[in-house]
Amino acid sequence: MSNEWQPIETAPKDGSVILTSEGTARWLDDEFHAFWVACDSQGCPYSCIEEGYYHLDNPCVWIPLPYPKGE
Repeated sequence: MSNEWQPIETAPKDGSVILTSEGTARWLDDEFHAFWVACDSQGCPYSCIEEGYYHLDNPCVWIPLPYPKGE
């Protein structure tokens, strides 16, 4: 996998946590949602009390999260 910024269209949509131009995110796709959702580095989505998930408006690039030192 490349460590260079890549177009968001090439990002994995399998639930992997990635770094986007708008922050850490993962793709959320179920019967009600299909969008990039902001999340912590463990993949837990942030939520807005009134709106449910905090979705990212328009990430344009992505890169894999770096591995922690020692892994």
